[in-house]
Amino acid sequence: MEFATEPADALLPMKKFEFPLARAAQWYRQNLASQQTVLQGILKDLAELEGRMQSLRQAKTLEQERVISSSVLLGGELRDLADYAELIRSKLEAARPLQTHLMARAEAQRKTVLECHRRVRLMENLETRRREEWLLELNKDQDALASDLFLAGLIRQQNEATTV
Repeated sequence: MEFATEPADALLPMKKFEFPLARAAQWYRQNLASQQTVLQGILKDLAELEGRMQSLRQAKTLEQERVISSSVLLGGELRDLADYAELIRSKLEAARPLQTHLMARAEAQRKTVLECHRRVRLMENLETRRREEWLLELNKDQDALASDLFLAGLIRQQNEATTV
């Protein structure tokens, strides 16, 4: 009686799934989180600046309404109001370049975040494909092992039947 000689590790279970690029995928996830934090900081700075600009506009409007609503308008008050309006206008003008700069940084950072997100998805898709390939190979190995065990059982039964 002759048995098929296969290496002993052919009967051992298949090696557990390991994604060879797991460290790179983790780095991409960390980079994405870091870039999102940077974007949130830029957006926070932009929101604060726009809030201060809106406060200046509101203060100007309130002062204008206060002066206009008074029963008697004096020349000095009108001159003070004009000076105040000019001061607010100059502060707003001074803030606009910073606002433009922050908006441009936010847009550039959004693009960076999108690119990082794309890379993370790419790594996740690659890992999914590799896991599916590994599962297919595992299923093939299990099917082959089951077939070998079935055939070995048939051969054993046949040998037992002929020896009886």
